[in-house]
Amino acid sequence: MQIEEIETAIVDKLKLDIPDLSVEPFPDNVKDYELIHPKGAVLVSYEGSNYTNPRLEQQARMIEFDVIVVVRNLRSHLGAYETLERVRQSVTNDLYIENMKLYPLSERFLFVEDDKWHYEMRFMLPTVYFIGE
Repeated sequence: MQIEEIETAIVDKLKLDIPDLSVEPFPDNVKDYELIHPKGAVLVSYEGSNYTNPRLEQQARMIEFDVIVVVRNLRSHLGAYETLERVRQSVTNDLYIENMKLYPLSERFLFVEDDKWHYEMRFMLPTVYFIGE
């Protein structure tokens, strides 16, 4: 499965489970991104992959995706804390990609600006890569 297909699967699952926020792929031009949704947004982006066993024809490939949560509240309904929990539950429950589940790796506060809280959640999808595919 290609990176864009995996990203789309994650976005679609989050849209289904968190319909009260804007859910979309991370924008191409971050500097021009403006949060328009009145409550917040969930943005998904590919962050990279790690491979094991570099001398074998078949390698384990750990694909990492970030989910950036941008919300206008910290603790209230649809605030950062609740949204982080909802994102984790959505991405790790009932989402199978190539018969594998995504696993949470980390989450952290990024910054607050203009009363918008920014958090990053990183997830990993274990897959198998065959040389030459």
